[in-house]
Amino acid sequence: VDKWLAQPKLKDKDKQTALLWKLSVYSQLSVDSSLSSKYPDAASQAMDAFNQYQAMDPTLKQFKDGGFAGGIGNLYSGAFEKGRTAFNAKDWQTAFKSFSEAERLGEFLIANKLNSNNSTVDTVTVLYTGYAAQNSQMIDSALKYYDKLADIRISGPDYEDIYKYLIQAYSQKKDDADFKKYLAEAKELYPNDASTWTQFEMGNMTSNSDLPTLLANYQK
Repeated sequence: VDKWLAQPKLKDKDKQTALLWKLSVYSQLSVDSSLSSKYPDAASQAMDAFNQYQAMDPTLKQFKDGGFAGGIGNLYSGAFEKGRTAFNAKDWQTAFKSFSEAERLGEFLIANKLNSNNSTVDTVTVLYTGYAAQNSQMIDSALKYYDKLADIRISGPDYEDIYKYLIQAYSQKKDDADFKKYLAEAKELYPNDASTWTQFEMGNMTSNSDLPTLLANYQK
């Protein structure tokens, strides 16, 4: 593939094809446990090949028609696995870097309707990217990914803590609009924990209101 691309008189259409094959071949090398150590930069080379191709063909016509989406799928899987390995080792920053790359690739597949289901958000990857950011004390990044989940009103026992994090973080940021937005969602999605949401509400009122306002609310 590299020799093909190195040809000086390669036409644009042929170069696009060669770049897509480089994406395919190198992405497979990057996720092959028996070969990845021999080609440690395979994933970055595959991504670079795709970026060059996309610059030449923004419509992605040949990429889609030729069935090359598997190359991006390989890069997504590889990034996610690296993120999971780092996460299990509590290497939060490496986990965040890998998960955020996987999330970006997953978002690309979803936006171009190349994912295997009809989901609009890759919830598992977004969740783990947010976890890694939170554990790295990267508050704004954690909020970015948790916002994505809360904005599709995701619910269930595994997701309640993200609402707690959002509510507390926006209270500390004195962002009243987002504090109220996610508090209202949490109350609706997790009505059995009404006492918890009331505590957050009272804590925000105490922290972010002056004495006359507190007295007025108390008298209500």
